[in-house]
Amino acid sequence: MVSATREPATVLAARDLVFGYEPDVPVLRGVSVQLTAGELLVVLGPNGAGKSTLLRCLAGLARPWSGSVQLAGDPLAELAPRERARRMAVVPQGLQRVPQVTVDDFVTAGRYAHLPPFARRTQADRAAVRRAIEQVDLAGRERASLTALSGGQLQRALVARALAQEPDVLLVDEPTNSLDLSHQLDVFELIAGLTCTGHGVLVVTHDLNLASQFGTRLLLMNDGAASAEGAPSEVLRPEVLVPVYGKRLQFGQLPAPHGEGTRPWVLPWGH
Repeated sequence: MVSATREPATVLAARDLVFGYEPDVPVLRGVSVQLTAGELLVVLGPNGAGKSTLLRCLAGLARPWSGSVQLAGDPLAELAPRERARRMAVVPQGLQRVPQVTVDDFVTAGRYAHLPPFARRTQADRAAVRRAIEQVDLAGRERASLTALSGGQLQRALVARALAQEPDVLLVDEPTNSLDLSHQLDVFELIAGLTCTGHGVLVVTHDLNLASQFGTRLLLMNDGAASAEGAPSEVLRPEVLVPVYGKRLQFGQLPAPHGEGTRPWVLPWGH
């Protein structure tokens, strides 16, 4: 008897989200999202499309005017902040560096969701912090100040703090801003690797080519709504992107990572 293939669990789902920062001016207009365990979902779109606002609503940092967000089937609005933080972590854009804060101190902050008020760190907390630091290749830099880190190392520290929360879901906002090309690849390789341990990861980015190389599935947004969704080969097509970004684009194909056929590339190119 052949057993049925088990579908990946849905770890985060949003339905028909509507939200705005000013009355009667919606920034999100009926957006729905589903994220499964072991998936890297990349949210793309031009400036002002609503990408980061969507992430804020999914994280519970902004309350939608209408629609719903569920974390593994539980309404997000009904979860206490600590419970939410145990199950979902946010990696924000950038960070103001504080000279007195070390990498170890910073990553340890990710354990506060697991600690009662005023409690000391346990052996389990220290082990979780150590694992997170090792996972992002910052071992040996625990005592370094945040101000001593490069841009790529700082982004890794942000990911480590999120991993220390031991969440099932990670929401990552523009992780490659201000990084050079090599560090952009490093950071996306790190984030994509988290799906191998069963995390559901949603990343907001402007970079179509990193999205193509690493994304399991892409969600293209435009003017506060979902414009297209699917595999990179389905979304990164002229008939999909030109109406959103304009005609000054060039398209091609490159070998996919790990010998998985090809994946599309897209470049802005003036005529």
